[in-house]
Amino acid sequence: MAVNAGGSLLDAERSPTATPHRITIKTDQKRWWPKTIYHTYWSRMSFWIQRNIVWTVTGLAIVIIAGYLFLTPNQSSTSASTYNASAESILRGIKEKFNDPSFFNYAAHQEKLKPYGSDYIAPDTHINWNTVTNTTGKVKAAFVALVQEHDIYKLRTTMIELERTFNEHEGYPWVIISDKVFSKKFREWITNASKAPVYFGQAPAIEWQEPYWVDVKKAEKNMKQMVKDHNIESSESMSWRRMTRYNMGFIAHHPLLKDLEYYWKVQPGSRYTCNIPTDPFKKMKAKGLKLSFALTMVENHVNLDEFFDVVNNFIIDNKDMLQPTSKSIFKGLLHEASRNKPIDPSNPLGEYSGHFTNCMIYNNFAIFSLRYLRSKEYTKYFDELDASGGFFYHKWGDALPQTIAAGLLLKRSEIAYNDVPGYTFAAGSVCPQDINEYAELKCTCAQNDWQTHNMRHCSPTFLRAIDGTL
Repeated sequence: MAVNAGGSLLDAERSPTATPHRITIKTDQKRWWPKTIYHTYWSRMSFWIQRNIVWTVTGLAIVIIAGYLFLTPNQSSTSASTYNASAESILRGIKEKFNDPSFFNYAAHQEKLKPYGSDYIAPDTHINWNTVTNTTGKVKAAFVALVQEHDIYKLRTTMIELERTFNEHEGYPWVIISDKVFSKKFREWITNASKAPVYFGQAPAIEWQEPYWVDVKKAEKNMKQMVKDHNIESSESMSWRRMTRYNMGFIAHHPLLKDLEYYWKVQPGSRYTCNIPTDPFKKMKAKGLKLSFALTMVENHVNLDEFFDVVNNFIIDNKDMLQPTSKSIFKGLLHEASRNKPIDPSNPLGEYSGHFTNCMIYNNFAIFSLRYLRSKEYTKYFDELDASGGFFYHKWGDALPQTIAAGLLLKRSEIAYNDVPGYTFAAGSVCPQDINEYAELKCTCAQNDWQTHNMRHCSPTFLRAIDGTL
């Protein structure tokens, strides 16, 4: 190869006359697989099939015919029939073996944790009561927690404590719901916290997200102003607003709860500090109860802008749906000066007039009748609150709205107080004061702790309202 003076071999190789050594692909080359997988094993296999189409079709036909002859019974021959029966028995045994969760060392209700090709596991959509142990005489009920992925440790701690104090002998299933699909790690850790079945559901986006009639910019502006003026916890959280609204109006209609009679609301991070000697679900069904609770507290009036205006409009428009105040706990929600005040005939609220105390059932623990939460009356009440946009424009939450609903729609005989002897969450606690009961139930709560008496001054009033002695 000639090289010019002052030049180099590299220059000669770059000359236009040099023959390029490159691989080219014709732009009009036809292929039926996507370009994105052109260099994958799939493209190589496709190339081989195209080059050997006759052998491919022949081999496929042989496999289909052999499979048909092997699996189809032949009644004309005893030996053939016996052979086919044996083949079917073998196939059935293989199928049952690989469908048996114990083959993978998983409990029956942990079948969802079998190895998958990806981290995604589809949400559950129904409870299989065949996997629920000790179903004789059991109420169709479950523990339900509405959580986020980051609640994994709090939820696991609460589950283990509730299993120890009650559910390890009862076996009620768990239902864990979020707006997003849970990771495989979350499902494994939470499933292993209970011997009972655990189901993981997803809230439909159309129910979780703010509805079309809510002005999101207005909601965000109000949230920022609330933080600036009052700096209240969760004031700037849209996620908290979505969650409490969903719990208030939609969770009872989730597919995983459709066959249940009752659900026990579980708050991640709450503590169950005493053994629970009786089954609250059975008690509620036997007595026809629709709501059970343990703690009460006072809602901050800052969170309640426009709330009671909407409630009063509902009362005026739907008196035919309401319980008489003589049969409900409604008077327990009012200031003492309003309870025995004569009814003003000119007031459209009638016997439901008065000033509310903002006392509420602290519903981080509550047991609800799902028939009640799905009732026409409760649904209409929620719809009226929801239509106002107050769940997003303000910070109504779900505790006080559900308390007012109980005061308007339930008889006092349908409400029970304190179905758990030892319970603690945030600024509230209940703990047995009798030393014998404390020892018998193996309690770990502090009897004289300030939390036991803090924020609970509504409870005596609620008790008197339930007893009818108010």
